[in-house]
Amino acid sequence: MSGRDASRSSFAHTMPHAYRTTAHCPIVLLTDNPTGQRSALAAYAKTNGIPELFLPKDVKVVEEIPVLGTGKIDYVALISVAFAT
Repeated sequence: MSGRDASRSSFAHTMPHAYRTTAHCPIVLLTDNPTGQRSALAAYAKTNGIPELFLPKDVKVVEEIPVLGTGKIDYVALISVAFAT
């Protein structure tokens, strides 16, 4: 299907259900910096005219960012760390 000829409804049927959800997912910043705080980001954003909408909802300090054997970020493990209580 070409983008010009595709209707919005036909495109929606080709998308997986997970991408069509209307639920809001918070953005969480994971950092290994022990002084990482959302308030510091908010102050920087306010000073530089960056809307609060662009800030993460939460900042979580982790001991170590999970990586794969290749040295790349392990996104599967990262997601479980982000939503762990």
